[in-house]
Amino acid sequence: IVRYGDPVLHAPAAPVERIDDSIRSLFDDMVATMYAAPGIGLAAPQIGVDLRVVIFGVESNPRYPAMEAVPDTVLINPELTPLGDAEEEGWEGCLSVPGMRGWVPRWQRLRYAGFDERGRRFEREGRRALRPARADPRRGPQGFGFFAVRFDARNPAARADAARDR
Repeated sequence: IVRYGDPVLHAPAAPVERIDDSIRSLFDDMVATMYAAPGIGLAAPQIGVDLRVVIFGVESNPRYPAMEAVPDTVLINPELTPLGDAEEEGWEGCLSVPGMRGWVPRWQRLRYAGFDERGRRFEREGRRALRPARADPRRGPQGFGFFAVRFDARNPAARADAARDR
């Protein structure tokens, strides 16, 4: 997993032009990496691949014990649209920023669209549980960016939690 500070994490990822065996192999690598970490989501740039591919899903995770199960989802060339102005906040971590967590605002409801691993377009809505809304659509058209967590050094709760999480 690429760590914060790596240039691939700071540049917009390239769209996937064609879904072929190399992209399918990327999915397999991403799923294995996400579960080994253990994480609940991973973007291709987090493993050094400059493409707009995101996976997320969870059956159970020790860092998020109260989270309901969400099936593994592959999202290629994601498009994110907030559904309303309501936001929620919650503690989040990022596999590219190990040992730290931040208090992060996100849209409560979000429509996400893109392509699955077979190249079929789909659209879904996410609400409160694990969903790509945890990635911040306000980051711009790339949406997922390189990781979902924004840290605010001025927030004493975030600093305290980061210290506890080390």
